[in-house]
Amino acid sequence: MTESKPEQGLAKRVVEGEIVDASAYNTQVASWQTSGFSVLTPAASLSSLPRDHKVLVQKVQINPDPAGGEVYTNPLFTRQGEVALSKSGLEKVAQAAGITIDDIVRVDSRTVPHLYTYRVTGHWLGFDGNLIARIAHKTLDLRDGSPDIKGFTANQIEQARRHGEAVCESKAINRMYRQYGLRQKYQQRELAERPFIVLKLQWEPDMTNPVVAAIVTQMKLGATTLLYPHGMPGGIDPATLPSYQVPPSMRASLPKHVEDEEDDPPANQQPTGKVTDFTDDETAAGETAAVKVLHVGQNESKTDYYVTIEGGVILHSKDRIVAKTCAAAMKAGQPIAIDADGAGEILEVGGGGKY
Repeated sequence: MTESKPEQGLAKRVVEGEIVDASAYNTQVASWQTSGFSVLTPAASLSSLPRDHKVLVQKVQINPDPAGGEVYTNPLFTRQGEVALSKSGLEKVAQAAGITIDDIVRVDSRTVPHLYTYRVTGHWLGFDGNLIARIAHKTLDLRDGSPDIKGFTANQIEQARRHGEAVCESKAINRMYRQYGLRQKYQQRELAERPFIVLKLQWEPDMTNPVVAAIVTQMKLGATTLLYPHGMPGGIDPATLPSYQVPPSMRASLPKHVEDEEDDPPANQQPTGKVTDFTDDETAAGETAAVKVLHVGQNESKTDYYVTIEGGVILHSKDRIVAKTCAAAMKAGQPIAIDADGAGEILEVGGGGKY
């Protein structure tokens, strides 16, 4: 825990930091309450803290001037010097408390004009480590004669009805936030002199433990993979990649390649995956062109072999002898004569012999 030097007025001190012991928590909360602070917490006292958790202490200062947008006045329920927290002010507290809105649903029949009802569900982390779920409802009745528009002018009624659905939704959210312990209204002087002390439980894993560190890292990467499945290794099918593009950790899932070679082609000769008729217009009739083989592999069903040659062209054959001949030439680093038909099927290799 850290405390600043005393301040003027009723705010004798401003507290921020963390608490890691239940006894210290109980003592500190009692001290704050005695001093008149507005302490917002799911638990007034604790017998213990969950393992690898701490209580985070945050100061939230609300601007008591309605012109600042964090509070407002309403002649129907606020008196002189009193204000209520607006949605902006409530969201500052909710963020510090770790309140999460899970769902917002309009639940009225939608058949009655100017009548709205919203249900909001949310949660925060209790000091026993379990989630505390809450539900809040708000109905806004803007029909003629309703108490919700009592004293409104015709223009005010028109404006209220124009934005009635959005206003009702916001009021329902505000009700959810106030369930963390916030009152409906405060004295302006109280808000000016005493900040809210907001307490929430926070998990603090022991990152010096390699097992825990690995789990935390996996959790973080797992969330990233769900958002960007094609940008992470977990979202890639290694069978769709040439072997030299497959990370070593994923190669075990590939079909067994002929000769089990690490067939890494030069960086400027990346196969395109396009099956093309291999012909050389400058080769004399009856001759075949000599090319370098970059990769030889087998499909998953082991019914076909594929041969990647320079230029990124992929040819194929069902004959193992053809594949072995190409693999041997690749291993020796020697060009080999290959003739293929228009569908990319290899007809001849090695300068002669029909396969």
